[in-house]
Amino acid sequence: MCFATDECRSKGGTSSGNCAAGFGVCCIFTISSCGSSSSNNITYITNPGFPSTYTTAGTCTYTINKCQNDICQLRLDFVTLVQGVSTNPQGCCGSSCTTVSDSLTVRGETGVNPPLICGTNTGEHMYIETGNLGTDSVSLALFVSGTSSNQWNIRVSQIPCTATYRAPNHCVKYFTGTTGTVTSYGFAGSTLLGSQNYKSCIRQETGYCSIVWDQTTLNSPADAFDLTNAPAAGTAENRIGSCINSYVQIPSGILGPATGNPIQEFCGENLGVQASTDPSTITSSTLPFDLATFTTASAMQDFAGGVSNGYSLSYRQQPC
Repeated sequence: MCFATDECRSKGGTSSGNCAAGFGVCCIFTISSCGSSSSNNITYITNPGFPSTYTTAGTCTYTINKCQNDICQLRLDFVTLVQGVSTNPQGCCGSSCTTVSDSLTVRGETGVNPPLICGTNTGEHMYIETGNLGTDSVSLALFVSGTSSNQWNIRVSQIPCTATYRAPNHCVKYFTGTTGTVTSYGFAGSTLLGSQNYKSCIRQETGYCSIVWDQTTLNSPADAFDLTNAPAAGTAENRIGSCINSYVQIPSGILGPATGNPIQEFCGENLGVQASTDPSTITSSTLPFDLATFTTASAMQDFAGGVSNGYSLSYRQQPC
């Protein structure tokens, strides 16, 4: 944020370069100690001792207060977020696991909150509604089991209620542009997380009326679509009856270039598998564009019995 030197210092920030043609300084706000709070926009939350890892068992909680009354959302950008994840059951986060795991819990005062996450989520982001009152706040609780090293650097941006870049209220992730890639939480660490239920939303760009989803071409992790409930090869992996423990939902999805009855839920080893093991593109013309993710609290195991990777799906919007 650009402030006068004295104002930056009085707010508890540190100067890093000039702005406003040299009349101001780029002011960086960082909180690190467990129990800290901030009411500044663009605040970085880092673990104690960052960039070193953190291993002290317990919960490290931070509070973000509104920088002004008309703030409706926070966007969290996980510049660095590396936590442990339980293998019992596989993909489990937090104290409810048989083997207690690390976790991040984000809570506002609206009663509608993002899912509990863990694992490697560097590069991911998350939106949360703050509530309507000027005194409403959001807490970030990072639980450390003490059995693994944790590291976090989270950029917190405050979004006014009238901002054109505000995400729709029901979206935990929000993407803009005619093309992009959406990954599941934990995918960077090759782990599909359990107990997930959220939507990733894509802003409809002007002149575009449908969206096409496809598996991302990747080198690592090698499998860009690896969910649970994969049946035997050659059978459908896109029926809600077989997608029990995990699935992604694409509203009124149509397989490939063909027309036919729309399919909502997709799971298994490849996106859109029907009569073969080859993946298929999924096209949807339902507005708004979104991709829902659902997993149960069961072990997130793939067809071979290993940990499911999750998904990395690319999208492209198609002109009207």
